[in-house]
Amino acid sequence: MLTTSLSLLSMTGFTAAAVLAATSDFKRKTIPNGLVLTLLAGFLLLAPGSGWTQAEITGSLLAGSIVVFVGLTIHALGWAGAGDGKYAAVCTLWIGATQALDFLFLTTVFGALFTMTLLGANRLGWSPLSPRGHETGSRQITIPYGFALSAAALFVIPQSPWM
Repeated sequence: MLTTSLSLLSMTGFTAAAVLAATSDFKRKTIPNGLVLTLLAGFLLLAPGSGWTQAEITGSLLAGSIVVFVGLTIHALGWAGAGDGKYAAVCTLWIGATQALDFLFLTTVFGALFTMTLLGANRLGWSPLSPRGHETGSRQITIPYGFALSAAALFVIPQSPWM
């Protein structure tokens, strides 16, 4: 597919949103709902005009629905934040159904590497991710998965229908 101006503009906006999500999750341990809703609306408005076929849009919506269901189930079990599940689902929309498994696999890889890095930093006495450890006496680390989700999305998106 030829890359259109609308596709390039869309990709620029998605890239900026992915960087914002990663930064926000790292600093505040939250991915703003407004950002997720903006990405959802952006996909729904821009994909049809950017050369996506009806089958690609439908497949992407189905894959995103599955990811949000699994993500919110994982949140209900206490294993991840709700923002991570919602953000993973909207990234799946933008990436497309054909690249969804690659995206989820790379999220796992980047998440593992990021987690190992943070655990190593914590072991050396530096951990920006456990500021409340002194209050309770424990040093629980929470991992901001928005970084891994954004990194995986930006790695996979060149193979999406946008390009």
